[in-house]
Amino acid sequence: MIRQLKLKLLFQSNTDTLDTSTPFKTKSTFIPHNQDFRIEAFHHEIIKDLDRLEKRHIPTRHNITREQQELIHNLANDRSITIKPADKGGAIVLMDTVTYEREINRQLADRRYYLPLSYDPTQKVSNLIRITVNEALALDYISIQTAEFLLCKNPRVPIFYTLPKIHKNITPPPGRPIVSAVGSLTEPLSKYLDSFIFEYSTATTTYIRDTKDLIAKLEDLPVPRGAILATLDVGSLYTNIPLETIRGTIENLLRSRQEQTPPYYFLIQLLDIVFENNFFRYKNDFYIQTKGVAMGAALAPSVANIHMIDFENKHFFSESNPFTNDIILIKRYIDDLLIIFKSEATCIAFQEWVNTLDSHLKFTCQYHKKEIPFLDVVVYISNRNTLAFKPYKKLTDCYSLLHYSSSHPSHLKRNLPYGQLIRLKRNATDKRDYRNAAHQLEKALVNRGYPNCIIQDAYRRVDGRNRKNLLETRSDSIKNRKPSRLVMGMDFTPLASHIRNIIYKHWHIVEDIPGCKDPPLLGLRKKGTLRNQLVKADCLESPSIVTKGHYRCGSCNMCPYSLQVKEIKSEHMQFTFKINSMTTCNSKNVVYCIRCPCNKLYIGSTTRALKVRIGEHRSRIRNKVMEAPLTPHFLQMKHSDSDLMFFGLWQYTPKKYHKQDILKILRQQETKLIFMFKTLQPDGLNSDLDLSVFI
Repeated sequence: MIRQLKLKLLFQSNTDTLDTSTPFKTKSTFIPHNQDFRIEAFHHEIIKDLDRLEKRHIPTRHNITREQQELIHNLANDRSITIKPADKGGAIVLMDTVTYEREINRQLADRRYYLPLSYDPTQKVSNLIRITVNEALALDYISIQTAEFLLCKNPRVPIFYTLPKIHKNITPPPGRPIVSAVGSLTEPLSKYLDSFIFEYSTATTTYIRDTKDLIAKLEDLPVPRGAILATLDVGSLYTNIPLETIRGTIENLLRSRQEQTPPYYFLIQLLDIVFENNFFRYKNDFYIQTKGVAMGAALAPSVANIHMIDFENKHFFSESNPFTNDIILIKRYIDDLLIIFKSEATCIAFQEWVNTLDSHLKFTCQYHKKEIPFLDVVVYISNRNTLAFKPYKKLTDCYSLLHYSSSHPSHLKRNLPYGQLIRLKRNATDKRDYRNAAHQLEKALVNRGYPNCIIQDAYRRVDGRNRKNLLETRSDSIKNRKPSRLVMGMDFTPLASHIRNIIYKHWHIVEDIPGCKDPPLLGLRKKGTLRNQLVKADCLESPSIVTKGHYRCGSCNMCPYSLQVKEIKSEHMQFTFKINSMTTCNSKNVVYCIRCPCNKLYIGSTTRALKVRIGEHRSRIRNKVMEAPLTPHFLQMKHSDSDLMFFGLWQYTPKKYHKQDILKILRQQETKLIFMFKTLQPDGLNSDLDLSVFI
């Protein structure tokens, strides 16, 4: 919040001074050092009221008992079972680990798709990406910001896991292969490439964006008597896309762009890197996928859509299609097709024909004369011989709605029944179908603890909405419109409303800063869920039992400057200090150590996330703020802010103490460590030793 206010003051609400030339840039950690009495006063009043709030000891109700917490902990650490979300339906599946691993090993043993690797290829691929990106930067194909975005400084190796398809079979369920590529080397490349190819993935008359788009396009469409409704599903589309074929298709599309910045051959270079280096880890073993694209890659849906468009153009919409005059309609959502045929015989013959066209794509077909499930609706032919829709619920689908006692914002729980009823009303052509589905939902909401008054209020609000308006698509300009007010993000706590009131109470102090007339919007983040505790993508040891020491978090801009250490040796005192806590860039209430290239040390402490404090140190060095403790030495020795390296030395775990007690404890430990390591100038970088903290 304070950083946002300083930025508003620095740029005087003039967005022209900000770089908006590209959406592809790393998140800025710049903290202005402009001093303003309004911001200082606002900060002081907020801290003072937060201290008062903490002292009030406002009672909060725990919705999980100690016994339940212990049970959850035991479940999360029980290696004999594996817990995964179901592929469809929202259920949570508890599986025998032996069964789960048998299915994964069966898939990874298929040499048509996967090959084992004897090493971790991260460094090799990183060097390849760096060479390609630096060359493009030198040729002015991309900006510096885009280059920084494409170069992942601290990559995470993608993880392979499967989601049980309990809608196919219960014992044992087959698994849908997923490669979790978040934070990987190729994730920025995938996002960048997707921005260029996405428009081609929707350029077809068969494209369906979602259920609302399907209903808006097809509802009340006349259907001749005797017509057959059919759905076709492409088996394992993502892993069966031939890479050479789709590469050629995408290259032709990129060549056809009127604006060739960046040039198509640079984008194809990036595409080749993504396609040819789809490696991942399962346990301690490395593999590479040799066919298709991985579910989990940012560009996978666009690639799948483009491949299906190419297939449709070559076969469905060509003169060689013998069923052209017998097909009334074709619509598609990625690998799911909805087709209306004139007769049942045509439908059966079409399925046989379509499975002879491409050895990589195999289709399964379901058809019916009256109705057929598609996405989350049932498509049926009404008495007026027009297409109509009603809500659909799979047999394996369970109403995994948020429980009312869950620790979530009250406005979210108040609006959940309303949002669910809106979806049902939108998906039902006939009011009777809406009422039937709403009745089932109401029973599920009651079972999840929702009061009747909230459910009835949701009914009243939905009854006042016009269904035609629910099917309208908002323009992209409205969807992407940024809020005019500041947005303050924070983890949700039961005290969130009190914190918001404190901010609103003192906002008048800073309201005359340009762009700050109205108080900020409060954006609440989920702090933790049962699913996060129980469901793990990685089968290796939990981070909770990692050896003590300092580690990189793996997902922030400070990671390149974070030293991974378990102990530190004092050159002056000839002793070794073992770190007895586990800290990362995200750790709070930490005494930390900074090392410069001269091997001189600086010891400090912070109650905030360590990465935030380190970001401030680097920013002050970069901006030559001479009052800062490290700046004079770094400038004198001609060090840059990138030469700063840090790690956590000691962490305090708060129990029932207030904020001022935590500060005092941290400063006491900081003083002890300064004395222990002899980091006072000239031997170190600390300027003084504050003994008053012990009084």
